[in-house]
Amino acid sequence: MPAARRRDIAAVAARPGIRIIEDDPYWLFLDAGPPPVTHFAPHHAY
Repeated sequence: MPAARRRDIAAVAARPGIRIIEDDPYWLFLDAGPPPVTHFAPHHAY
């Protein structure tokens, strides 16, 4: 998922205080992957 879409999801979830559970254990193996959703909503994601 592109970084812009991840940012949009984080913004929508942050408005009503919805928690995001991110399950992407493989992002650490990518050299130039997009940042995880938790990067855009650190207080609303796990």
